Amino acid sequence: GVAASGDLDRVREIASSRAEVVAIGETGLDYFYEHASRAAQRVAFDAHLQLGCELSLPVVVHARDADDDIAAAIRAMPSGTVGVLHCFTGGDRAFTEAMAADWYVSASGIASFKSFSAAPLLREVPRERLLIETDSPYLSPVPFRGRRNEPANVVHVAHAVASLLMLSYEEVAQRTTQNARRFYGLGTI
Repeated sequence: GVAASGDLDRVREIASSRAEVVAIGETGLDYFYEHASRAAQRVAFDAHLQLGCELSLPVVVHARDADDDIAAAIRAMPSGTVGVLHCFTGGDRAFTEAMAADWYVSASGIASFKSFSAAPLLREVPRERLLIETDSPYLSPVPFRGRRNEPANVVHVAHAVASLLMLSYEEVAQRTTQNARRFYGLGTI
């Protein structure tokens, strides 16, 4: 659903007063389930994007069956807005806008599925803008598909991405760790 109007003020208050808040999101548009109307989703999504700009925080964007509207939202963002297409499964127009805006793209366990159709787009992501994730507790990678996902399974996502990109596991692990630190402003850990 969509949060109440006063919730954005509370999110702003928390995000601006706590150093441990490193991003806004997950936010975005999901037209597959439509638990809320498309119009209501767009209003909330736009508010979150503006909040990210206002607080100079990156935005983590969920996009499902909403390619045109996600693309339009990215295109409308001020230059320098930092974002990631989370759990990327494709969408040519959103991908093109994300690349033009120097956004990141994050691969999840879906990248290990035989049915993963976004591999050609994933191969176009500059290595310095590639992230990996688990999206726990959902979307477990092969060999755990269909079971509850957990953060430890990110190694399987890294192996799948390495295979798709014809890179070593070590290179994917090192590069995406560096990228995540940069994206979230974590420095060295």
